[in-house]
Amino acid sequence: MSSNFKTQQLKMNHALRRAREERDDIDFAYREIASKIRKEEWERYYTKCEWGIPDVRRLLGEDFDSEETPIIAPGHDHASMWIDKEGDPVYCYQPYKMGFREQKELVALCDKLGLEATIDSEASWYFPGRTLLVVIRKKRK
Repeated sequence: MSSNFKTQQLKMNHALRRAREERDDIDFAYREIASKIRKEEWERYYTKCEWGIPDVRRLLGEDFDSEETPIIAPGHDHASMWIDKEGDPVYCYQPYKMGFREQKELVALCDKLGLEATIDSEASWYFPGRTLLVVIRKKRK
């Protein structure tokens, strides 16, 4: 461990102790910073789409009437559509929780439509530490 890293770590520990003593909301401060860092990291690899309401059909390249009820993922919350570096659409959402029922429904939806999904507890930028990042995309070959 470098001495510079150790010095930075000691400064952060001191700042957190002082904040706790002053009864500052440490969780809020962490989430505010983590949210920005995580979103910036995500945006290094993905470009946001302004397609209106996220719809799973966009992953399949299907044409559909925008007046139709969208097909959304189980547990859908704080959802958005993105394009990855290869030019493929990605549907992501950030639910506060995802129970067994929603997980089973997500697997069934992906199996039915030829999609794949990942669930990450450390990458969500919407209220970090309290939400999950779920990413759905067309199955890769």
